[in-house]
Amino acid sequence: HYSISGKHEQYLRIKRMNDDDDGEYECKGTNGFGSKTFVFSVRKKGQSSGVKLLARKMSQGIVSIGETSELTCFLKDLGKNDVVRWLKRLKVNLPESSPFLRDVIRIPSPSSGQNERGVKKLSYKRLDPQSNPRYHLKNASYLENGHRIYTFSLQIEETIMADSGEYVCLVVEPLVDKKFKFNIGQLSVQDGSVPKSVASTLTMNRITIWAIFIPLAFILIVIPLICVILYLHPNDDSSKKGIGSESKPGVPPRQGISSTSSSNQLEYDTQYQQHPFTDHYYQPLVLRLGPMGKSISAIPEEHLQEKHIQCCQRAFYSS
Repeated sequence: HYSISGKHEQYLRIKRMNDDDDGEYECKGTNGFGSKTFVFSVRKKGQSSGVKLLARKMSQGIVSIGETSELTCFLKDLGKNDVVRWLKRLKVNLPESSPFLRDVIRIPSPSSGQNERGVKKLSYKRLDPQSNPRYHLKNASYLENGHRIYTFSLQIEETIMADSGEYVCLVVEPLVDKKFKFNIGQLSVQDGSVPKSVASTLTMNRITIWAIFIPLAFILIVIPLICVILYLHPNDDSSKKGIGSESKPGVPPRQGISSTSSSNQLEYDTQYQQHPFTDHYYQPLVLRLGPMGKSISAIPEEHLQEKHIQCCQRAFYSS
């Protein structure tokens, strides 16, 4: 597994490196003048000098259009000069060397990025357990023992269909000019709902339609129905008035006649009556003589014959 070669220059060769080979190696040289020790750090390619990944996979996010989506990665022992970046792949399930669609956001500065529909926020939080638990539970995932745990969450507000895809959490180490990728997460956006702004617009449109429809329905349906009911069922007063006001055939209109003389005032009050044995009407003439208040029937019953009426008026004069 290990081999040393060279006569004047010594080389340490490690074949088939694994995780156990990571660490520091010392090379000590001695001659007649003394000795000197050199320290070398060996790490597996693709890892940083200090940052340790705690969660290899981010849970896949499934959201509806208009909702806020969130992807999170966990770090430990993040250097103060390290930069965390979020990128999005051109297509999902591509090789690691595939190009990225765009640099979504990075931290530190700027603290937020802008997309077509809203702001992509990158939240930064440090988890410091009060005790030193063996495991730290975060979002149903066990994190490694220890402190200095950092979480980086990418929040996308007002999610649209174009936000679907594969996102990568990346750490850049400027001092050693290395960058390494970890935590690939996929975001799936469902087309089962609409954005909040669109939903509000649709709600207002529904309210407007009902506000117009209800009065229109009242005018076109209720009012004509009321008119039909009134036409078919008139009120009692109007019915009685209409029946009583009809003129009977053969009956002259009611009238009152008054005249005066030199000594007494004659007042004639006429009233039409139907004879019980005939279909004809007769007019009894009643004469009231001044203050005496006496009345005499102008047409006695003996003048009436069955099926015939002799109508005559006798004049009575004051004596």
